Amino acid sequence: KADRPCPLQWHAPERVPLNAHSECRSRQTVGAELNVTISPGPRPTAAFRWAFTRNSAGTHCSIQFEPTLVWAINSTTASAIGTGANPDFYSFEGELNPTTGGINGTVYHPPFASRVRAGIFAIQPVSPDNPARPSTCAPVPPTPPGPPTPPGPPAARNPPIWPAPAEFSPAASGVGTQAIVDATALRLVCTGPQAACDNTVAPAFTAGKGWAFMVPGADRTGATLATVLVIVDASVPLQYGVNETYSLEVNSTHAMVRAGTEWGALHGLESFFQLILIEPWESCVVCNKYVIREDVPFSIVDYPRVAWRGLMIDTGRHYLPPDLIKRAIDAMAASKLNALHWHLTDDQSFPVCLESHPELCRLSQFHDQVTGAPRNYTRADIAAIVSHATARGVRVIPELDLPGHSVGLQTAAPDLYTNCSSTHKLPDPTHEGFFDLIDSILGEMATEFPDGYIHMGGDEVDTSCWTENAAVARWMADKNLTAMGLLNYFQSRVQGIVSKHFAAAMFWDEFWAAKLTALNTTVAEIRSTAFAETLSGGRKALTTGLNEAWYLDHGVANPRFIQMDWEPYYLHDPFASLTHSQLEFVLGGEVDMWGEGVDETNFEPRVFPWASAVAERLWSPPLRSGSTDEAAPRLSAFRCLLVRRGIRAAPIGPGAPC
Repeated sequence: KADRPCPLQWHAPERVPLNAHSECRSRQTVGAELNVTISPGPRPTAAFRWAFTRNSAGTHCSIQFEPTLVWAINSTTASAIGTGANPDFYSFEGELNPTTGGINGTVYHPPFASRVRAGIFAIQPVSPDNPARPSTCAPVPPTPPGPPTPPGPPAARNPPIWPAPAEFSPAASGVGTQAIVDATALRLVCTGPQAACDNTVAPAFTAGKGWAFMVPGADRTGATLATVLVIVDASVPLQYGVNETYSLEVNSTHAMVRAGTEWGALHGLESFFQLILIEPWESCVVCNKYVIREDVPFSIVDYPRVAWRGLMIDTGRHYLPPDLIKRAIDAMAASKLNALHWHLTDDQSFPVCLESHPELCRLSQFHDQVTGAPRNYTRADIAAIVSHATARGVRVIPELDLPGHSVGLQTAAPDLYTNCSSTHKLPDPTHEGFFDLIDSILGEMATEFPDGYIHMGGDEVDTSCWTENAAVARWMADKNLTAMGLLNYFQSRVQGIVSKHFAAAMFWDEFWAAKLTALNTTVAEIRSTAFAETLSGGRKALTTGLNEAWYLDHGVANPRFIQMDWEPYYLHDPFASLTHSQLEFVLGGEVDMWGEGVDETNFEPRVFPWASAVAERLWSPPLRSGSTDEAAPRLSAFRCLLVRRGIRAAPIGPGAPC
């Protein structure tokens, strides 16, 4: 490693190790070997080991490990997220060859500044045909034995952010200093696609300053951290599986967020602003100043454990005002949840106002019990909610529950439903008009919800409603269909309609228990212990926790307080025992808040921060998110950050007011 940028040319005649030669002004030649091992999996990583040699001024040989360099592979683009032991030196970007697994690309110096091109490199993954070779440096003398090591591995230390990051490199002991943030002059410098910087990064930065710097008259004396640099490699549409990886490096003068997409940059900014705290007078070291709650310099490399991290809300049972839904989205984004599953309709209402069928909303919406005012969601309401969510990296997936839980639709279209004694009336599968109606509804919904995924329900279907109806029973006999056969026919028709308007359909797990062949190309949402079995069958699946463990409406009582206990939600891990082959079919997970017992008066404290507890299980690796003793103070502080943003999140236990 030279003391200044030098022209650098990488070449690998035998592929591994690489040789690097650099000619600096001092004419001192530096040679280096680089052993790289790329691990397989959905997020390939690389372990780096450098070996340096020098001549001219004598021979020097040393070995340096670079544990913070991590390859992030997205499609065919490969980037080293994190820049090694010296954050002001080199970073790496390249193109992945999907056939050989090799990476060819460019070396930049320094990553924080203008990314000056320093050279090129080519590497191949280590394999039996291409093994890593030991360094040519002399062996390092063994370290003399010291005192016995205390038993047990040390617990991972996390920075004070929620959810915990995947990788955290704190300042070295005795070296770190406290950084004071200039709340007035803090500025954003964003490099990358203009659309990403202007439309996504800049508004998020402005919003972060709004809630992070809420105490007027803070002392700016001695403030040195005044710049946040955000580097975005590419602007891509928000969709399932988008690259959300980011790195965050903070020193006394600036913070740098580096991300493959604007969606990763949003997470990096969220983590940065969570680190800012104004020192209270009672215990202050640097009084009445905004400081970083972690000694600098430090770095974070962060990425999600699963790609789908959702919250389900239910507006079919109780109306939730659009502004409340937007605040929930704000809390989701702060928790790094990225999918709002919107259970729009149910037996109690059909509150979606469609231009193609205005009668559905008019006849089956809620009304205020005092004023009589209608409570519904217009096209403008939905557009505003989807726009608000997209700007915060949250996808919106609508649910139109069929064939059960659709009495709200029956209220507006009674002629299209089966006449039976069941309270859970079902659509008439013999009536073509019903399928025409669903085609029209989904066609309009596809223009309002652009994500591509839609949930079509499928739970608690009482097929006796069909078998006891004489006309439907005769139709079944003519077609030689059983009740399950009729359900399969119904879902086949619905699935054909869905495929015209949406990229993928999701259904609750009762349909898979019934083994309906009509669902072979769809996605399962599993609430039971059959999660692993579903994955083993090659089915893409989402989990709400085994045995509905992430159902917030169930509530988990804490005997110490009259409130919900966050720990069972946090400790439940449905992914822990899955095999590698099963994990390949995991979409992710979500926490569900069914609406029978919540409305706008109690929704927020029933959902947050309990959903945030699950969010860390979905985002953070297990080694970073296993101890409730470690997590409790971070979650309590995070809850106060939500309150600061106007979200009425409940406390997790006794403590000082926010």
